[in-house]
Amino acid sequence: MKLSDFQGRVIIVVILLLVTVLAVNRIQTVGVAPLESADVLAELPSRVQDWQGQGIRYCQNEMCARSFLVDELKGVSNCPVCQTPLADVSVGERTLLPSDTVLVRKVYRSPAGDEIVVTIVITGNDQRSIHRPQQCLPAQAFEVKSTSRMSVPMTGRMPLVMTVIFADNGRSGMALAYWFLGGGHETNDHFQRLAWMAWDNLFRNVRPRWAYVSLQTPSVAGEQVARDRLAEFARKLHPLLKPNSSTLPKQSGQITPTLAHPLDLNTPPWPSVPPRRYVG
Repeated sequence: MKLSDFQGRVIIVVILLLVTVLAVNRIQTVGVAPLESADVLAELPSRVQDWQGQGIRYCQNEMCARSFLVDELKGVSNCPVCQTPLADVSVGERTLLPSDTVLVRKVYRSPAGDEIVVTIVITGNDQRSIHRPQQCLPAQAFEVKSTSRMSVPMTGRMPLVMTVIFADNGRSGMALAYWFLGGGHETNDHFQRLAWMAWDNLFRNVRPRWAYVSLQTPSVAGEQVARDRLAEFARKLHPLLKPNSSTLPKQSGQITPTLAHPLDLNTPPWPSVPPRRYVG
């Protein structure tokens, strides 16, 4: 008996619903892999060839919300403006990200004075730690002007493919490049990452952590200058981010994660406001 188009669509929808139910159930029963399964170090180098890096500290007062380079603070642990304690994450990040998220960030400056902010976010048990920048840029007063794909030639491996966004907040423009990696996979596509997550959960019985790596730089000198700067820096940085070995568990079971720098939420509650400047 020949099925009508409507009947065929109904069958497809039912099959997809069943697969979704199975996937959700599977995800809930597969343990989270160790931090190493994210295929990236949970720290950033102090130098990337001729680029010097240093950490950023954030005021935890929502009314101040300033950020400072570590060298500027000269060992001070409180905000120089309002005397509120400083932290490695902004107020908004502390509020919005799951507590077992690993987040590291540094700003790098070249001898010529160019600047790139590098951020690594590694998921924990909750995959909400990672999302596309296109989702949060508008909430931080940035209008996305363009989104494109850039392939960066690498030595001894396939090119690194990044998504590049140009955005503007009315006062200044920026370029942001990003990619994802985890469980032996690497992609610039958010939906490809989700597909690999489902594959690993369903057919490999593992739940690797995923990392989001972003590079942000001003675009005041023009889009092509910013693209070239990001490409050259990514080519230098990428080999420095890889651990000596990629670890994926070979057997199922609950795995207790080992965190390098998880967000510490065992402190007084922080105001629920987003950060005032985008460095995601």
